[in-house]
Amino acid sequence: MKRLQNTLYVTTPEAYLSLDGETVVVRNDDDVLGRVPLHNLEAIVSFGYRGVSPALMRACTERNIGLCFLSRHGRFLARVSGPVQGNVLLRTEQYRTADDRKRALPIAKMLLTGKLYNSRWLLEHFRRDHPQRLDLPAVGAGIDQIKSSLQLLPEAANHDMLRGIEGSAAKAYFSVFPQLILRNTQDFPFSGRSRRPPLDPVNAMLSFAYTLLGNEIAGALESVGLDPAVGFLHTLRPGRASLALDLLEELRAPLADRFVLSQINLGTITRKDFAQKENGAYYLTDDARRSLKKHGIDQWQGAYPDEAAFLRDMERGECFVVTHGSDIAGFFTLSTREEDSYLNITDGKWSADMHYCVLHRAAVAAEYRGSGIAEFIIKCTEKQAGEYGLRCIRSDTHRKNKSMQRLLRESGFRYRGNVNIACEAGHDPARQCYEKILKNKQGGSHE
Repeated sequence: MKRLQNTLYVTTPEAYLSLDGETVVVRNDDDVLGRVPLHNLEAIVSFGYRGVSPALMRACTERNIGLCFLSRHGRFLARVSGPVQGNVLLRTEQYRTADDRKRALPIAKMLLTGKLYNSRWLLEHFRRDHPQRLDLPAVGAGIDQIKSSLQLLPEAANHDMLRGIEGSAAKAYFSVFPQLILRNTQDFPFSGRSRRPPLDPVNAMLSFAYTLLGNEIAGALESVGLDPAVGFLHTLRPGRASLALDLLEELRAPLADRFVLSQINLGTITRKDFAQKENGAYYLTDDARRSLKKHGIDQWQGAYPDEAAFLRDMERGECFVVTHGSDIAGFFTLSTREEDSYLNITDGKWSADMHYCVLHRAAVAAEYRGSGIAEFIIKCTEKQAGEYGLRCIRSDTHRKNKSMQRLLRESGFRYRGNVNIACEAGHDPARQCYEKILKNKQGGSHE
């Protein structure tokens, strides 16, 4: 008998999933990390960037096994689904109803009724079970506010009024939410809901739980033939699973919020399970170290670049971060200070004696490699150089760093020679130098 609610979570970013007969095989290069019978699974969630084999994707779609890809920080990336299922007449009626705001309004009211009712239920549950540990008047006021919002829902004349009522109830709910954290309050402060990015561990856990739950809902909608993108409450936007978000509203408090609170209050999750970085850059640094090491490059394999280097970059206004939604997708440093090592170039020469800026410490998050972020960084450096009033960009890279060399050449940089940089003992100081002269306003260049 197939066990229900059985999901395989793959949290190793470098893992690759393949199919061996009727078994899912999780590999890291040549090492087999695990095997799971396919018939036991209802879903597979991969927190990585290596992906899965086409054979496994086909097997999952044929057996209606959800296959979802998240970034290593929990941001939704993609979901694999098979042929559209269900009755086309059902989807047609869904589109008609969603397009008619008067017909969609009662459905939106029911969705919010469920959300507010369950939010009030969760607060009442904690008030009943932990009366000695809560500020009962404050919690009671939050419950009363949600109750009042519930009474206003039937009278709402349009979606804007619904969102206003929902907003007031949500404000009341999250104002007392910190009281539901019964232990480790110093490690898990909560001052309000924050997204993109979440500003504390509690918000990070809530966003993560909503992502997982939303994916499950979207998969369930597809399995019965409904379109997850066409909802009745949330505004329709490209790339947004509006109907899945609609149904998620009712389930936030009893499933996601309660789950997060349980993990904190039971001590299953601790502060040590979270890494707080200034801007996410150090995560990327770790990614870059592993990638360079894999290719036998001793660049960034020591203490450099360390926290002090990044802090100096930020203090000087030289550190730039590339974001994708709530993710840190890449970063780079663009300095206008002259490099002493560039004065002693060998096997070539710089094209001209002019003021320049230097591209340093560029890195792309592992899950965004191959997505155009690196090319976007180069464009950003060119734009920023123009704002500085400079038309010359220089950079250097390790002689074994072929991917960076290729990126620079394909971006219009020219190889100019070699320099030796100051680095840790035992590391190769040799660097290849590249230079790009930007076009002037008349369309010409200095070369």
